[in-house]
Amino acid sequence: NTDELRTLHLQNGQINDGGAKILSLALSGNTALTDLYLTDNTIESRGRAAFLNLVCNMTNIENVFKSNHTLQCIHLDELTSPSRSNELLQQALDINRSFHGDASAVCLAKVNAFHKKEMAVLQNENKEKGERIEELIAENTILKAAAAAEKSEDESAKTTTPNDSHRELEDLRAQNKTLSEHNTTMEKKFQYLSEAVDSISLVTTQNMSIERKLLDEIVELKAITAELNAENEDLMAENQQLIELLSERDAELARIRDNPRTPIGYTAESDDDDEDDDDFWDDM
Repeated sequence: NTDELRTLHLQNGQINDGGAKILSLALSGNTALTDLYLTDNTIESRGRAAFLNLVCNMTNIENVFKSNHTLQCIHLDELTSPSRSNELLQQALDINRSFHGDASAVCLAKVNAFHKKEMAVLQNENKEKGERIEELIAENTILKAAAAAEKSEDESAKTTTPNDSHRELEDLRAQNKTLSEHNTTMEKKFQYLSEAVDSISLVTTQNMSIERKLLDEIVELKAITAELNAENEDLMAENQQLIELLSERDAELARIRDNPRTPIGYTAESDDDDEDDDDFWDDM
């Protein structure tokens, strides 16, 4: 029997916002429960709004009197972000605790507190609307002033004298002349630059032709140099042979000079041959 409950523990009961709404409906006629423990559940703003409706139904004054005025404390987990429903719920529970279940006093306090808040909200909304109306009036004034200025400019343009129009035409003609002269100058510069580019292109072509000829001559000179190097090597070989012959001749002349009786072509081997001939004749 819920009328006999004073303390109810429902911690860690996997109760979410839907469960909180069902629980608030079940406790709507309870006049004994003072403490409700709902920590370690997943009750967010919508669930707290259901409990707020339980302890202070603000749809009309009659429903305020029919609300639960006995429940003094609902133990819930802290919310990760601020909630208006949670703030109002705690305020309604504070009123219940203050009057200890005195239904008449509690009802009057709730009506006084919550309807004052509603009036403050309405006054704030009206103030914001008034400020917005003032802004719109200011914008309208600015638009009217802009329209009047534009109308004045149009009238001024209509009343322009022929002399003014003639003067504007002359100014435009002068500007056109200046632009034409500038255009002519730019065309001359462009012609000059074009001729300069053509000259540079011609010089570049001639330089390329000269470079090609120089490269051909360099190749030819390299071939001639190779031939001369080969001929030089042949001459050096011939010179070396002549040097060797002259060295032999100088050696033979030196030997003749030291022994004048020695015939040309004499060598030490010739003496040995003569001794062998003498021995041969002695044996005979």
